[in-house]
Amino acid sequence: MNTKNKILGVIVLILIASRGYPQGLGIGVSNPDAQLEIETTATSDIHIRTTNTGLDYGSVLRLVEGANFRGGYLQYDAAGNDFIIGIHDPDDAVTGNDVESIRISRGAGNVGILVSSDPDVALVVGEAGDNTTLAISGDGGASGFAASLVLRDNSQTGAEDRVTFTYDDANNRFALFSVGTEVIRIDDAAIDIQGNGVFTDNAFGPSEWVIGQAEEGDVVCLVGSKVDKDGKTRAVVAPCQSENSSKVVGVIIPEQQAAHHGNPSFEYKDQIQESTGQNWELEWRKNHVAIELTGFRMTKVIGKIEVGDVLVSSGTTGHAMATDKPNLGAIIGKAAQAFDGSENETGMVWARIHLQSGSNLYEDFEKLKAENRGLNERLATLESKLGELLAITGITN
Repeated sequence: MNTKNKILGVIVLILIASRGYPQGLGIGVSNPDAQLEIETTATSDIHIRTTNTGLDYGSVLRLVEGANFRGGYLQYDAAGNDFIIGIHDPDDAVTGNDVESIRISRGAGNVGILVSSDPDVALVVGEAGDNTTLAISGDGGASGFAASLVLRDNSQTGAEDRVTFTYDDANNRFALFSVGTEVIRIDDAAIDIQGNGVFTDNAFGPSEWVIGQAEEGDVVCLVGSKVDKDGKTRAVVAPCQSENSSKVVGVIIPEQQAAHHGNPSFEYKDQIQESTGQNWELEWRKNHVAIELTGFRMTKVIGKIEVGDVLVSSGTTGHAMATDKPNLGAIIGKAAQAFDGSENETGMVWARIHLQSGSNLYEDFEKLKAENRGLNERLATLESKLGELLAITGITN
């Protein structure tokens, strides 16, 4: 068959396909079962190519609803050397109304979503300055997690070799897993750090869960320690009741502010929530309190307080007092706010909580002063005796 007849045959097949005949157009196949079917050998490529390079438009394959461009398209951008996947919403044939959804650079294979220029890293979402949101969605599956973002290098495949950010749809919480273990959880408007992590928030320092009952601002002292319900050993505390106690360990933080250090295990929290049907912390706080270890907190005080005063425990339960004679290990911190109270008047002040060993320098100083007085007395006696001796011998100065 000569070239002219081949061309005529192709035209006839196109006309047949366009008129809706059962027999479609087949290229490389004798019995097409679709309007257009192309079959190639394993080593063959299908090329869609434009020769009008002056337009810098490259090649476009459009999947449209009707006569115009409404639908989607695949394009090779000859000017930018990028592959583009896009959509066209208006029912028109204006290329300027094309919207790029995904752009893949030819050189590095970087992927850009909702960008108009060559992406310079592996994945770019949105143009600079856009309020674009990156959403990762999933169906939950057996794990209960609605979506996950996994960070790992190309050689890592197992859970033990990766960092995973997940959203737990069942419990409305965000979690961070490291090497397969949940280490951070955000739920109930609180940040929980598993194990011995420390979380610092603004003026507040690290805090610690302990066993006991007390109120916000109470100065608490160490009673002992014991193994808690979740298997962790925790301190047992109670509001201090004696002056200048060396057993002081901190100040109670407000109930609405969760402790961040030494949190119970996530598994134990979940058990509490499942058994009580309420937030784990409500049940936990029935016999636990959180103490400030170092930072700024409102602290109960008694008597007159000046800014900068050293604070220690007092004889009034749970209250601090000012002193210039702190016992060894008795310092709670320093007052950052004055309180013009009478001798037995109580109140609360903003204080810098900073447990210190205290000092016995005052006592040492008093001892040194007493010893110095004794030495002076002995020296005076010695001088008197020496004068008497000189008088007897007749020796003069």
